[in-house]
Amino acid sequence: MALKSILIACETLREELEKLIQSLGLKTDIVWMNGGLHASPENLQKSLQAEINKHDGFYDDIILAYGFCGGGLENLETQTSSLIIPKAEDCISILIGGDHKRSQVNDRDKPLFITKGWVRSFNQMEGLNIKSIKKKYGDELAKDLYKQICNGYCNIDIINTGAYCIKEIDEDVTEIQDALEIPCKTINGNLALIEKLLKKEWDDDIIVKGPGQKIERSDYYE
Repeated sequence: MALKSILIACETLREELEKLIQSLGLKTDIVWMNGGLHASPENLQKSLQAEINKHDGFYDDIILAYGFCGGGLENLETQTSSLIIPKAEDCISILIGGDHKRSQVNDRDKPLFITKGWVRSFNQMEGLNIKSIKKKYGDELAKDLYKQICNGYCNIDIINTGAYCIKEIDEDVTEIQDALEIPCKTINGNLALIEKLLKKEWDDDIIVKGPGQKIERSDYYE
């Protein structure tokens, strides 16, 4: 008999998760979390722990579709259920094949990564997206401020995960590129890590925590 599980997932990954759930023919209980929670690792941690507590003991497995996300998952735990998490630095790593692949792209491109889910999530973060900054400061000053926020990025890399049409985010990408004045290109995504998570193929790329075992930074970084 299959173990009963629930998926607690970041809205940033919604398109990719829904595509795979459908293609794999899975029936999965899902809770979607607001992508804007990424703005504060502390708030993300509190919100996730509260959601975990609602389902702890009612499911055998609580699966988190999240990366470590700047420490937002640190110290999360269950009392009865098992806690399952992909071993990845953040949601972008999850979408391009893991931290090793992310590191290779970072070294090559020094990019600001963009997906449809990323755009949606950042548009929920007041003061961190170009639209809200323009509204507050006007176009020209907003560009200078946004360049400071995004200092260090040399390219925009749109991740084509195959879960949506890239043209759907053309307007947002154009606005960001116009502000940052850096090159833009599309790279291929890799959903293998998400597929492992959903199919319960929990190998070394997946962290499995038993009841009372907290997620630790050392689970991700040796």
